[in-house]
Amino acid sequence: MTDSRMWDYRVVELIRTVDGDTFDLTLEKRMDFGFRLIEDKRWSSRFRLLGADTFERNEAGGAAATEFAKNWITLAIRYDVLRGQTFKTDNFGRWLIDLYRLDTLENLSTVLINAGLTKEK
Repeated sequence: MTDSRMWDYRVVELIRTVDGDTFDLTLEKRMDFGFRLIEDKRWSSRFRLLGADTFERNEAGGAAATEFAKNWITLAIRYDVLRGQTFKTDNFGRWLIDLYRLDTLENLSTVLINAGLTKEK
């Protein structure tokens, strides 16, 4: 079942890695309206990773989580396999996003948790 609030985008650029769970990204969506009317839409914004909470960059473990996430995203963009599903904004105006790879179906939140780079709940 698909959540009607969810939008799936191709992630085309990592502008900035704020920390291990917050990123400035450029997303793209191809919209096919039929009758040979196709439009590519791009937009950039700040996104907060859904499902994982890493330490801030200046806290213990924060630099490692930031570097890990940056490398993971950069590599997936290079191979054009990174997709993002957005849901809604958080209290700070950041879009909540689930980042995943098409080739391996890895989810960045799960990878960060499994690598021990997130805060304990």
